[in-house]
Amino acid sequence: MARLSNKRIEQNARRYNRPEARARLLMRNTLAGQRGDHMARYSVEVARPIEFLAAMAEAYSGRGRLSLEGDLGALRGCDLSGASLDETPVLRRNTLEPQQDFTVIPLTEQTLPTLVALFSRIGLASRVLHIQIESRGALVLGAYDCFAPECTWVEEDFGEEGLERLRRIGVLRSFAVSQQAG
Repeated sequence: MARLSNKRIEQNARRYNRPEARARLLMRNTLAGQRGDHMARYSVEVARPIEFLAAMAEAYSGRGRLSLEGDLGALRGCDLSGASLDETPVLRRNTLEPQQDFTVIPLTEQTLPTLVALFSRIGLASRVLHIQIESRGALVLGAYDCFAPECTWVEEDFGEEGLERLRRIGVLRSFAVSQQAG
């Protein structure tokens, strides 16, 4: 889920050396997890972030956009056609202070090979703090706080079979329904 545990909030507050970051991070991540549909959401524990994000990007290629937030210096000079530094109504920054690098990249046949190659260079589990994928106007993936287990989820439209396949090959440690239609 997108909400942060108290332990993770404290770690972020220390990392950014700003006590007020706690409330801001909690509010932003909670809001980022809100959605208007009635699908189940799966909480996922990611073992191999590069392969997980590559699978997600491929699944939403042609119908989605990816946002990355954190230290994105490795992306400078890369040709990612259609990339933008601007937030969208769905893909928004999740850290208010200190402001992090932020980019939105369309998931297309043209950008996918470059993106997947970059995943190993940009520090997905260390320098990229927050990753989101949007498809058809809704968040379908949220990986917050460097893939923290309590802060990483996917919507059910990816499919339980797909998640089970990723678990069997070791990309996911586990997954479980974390939110059901109500």
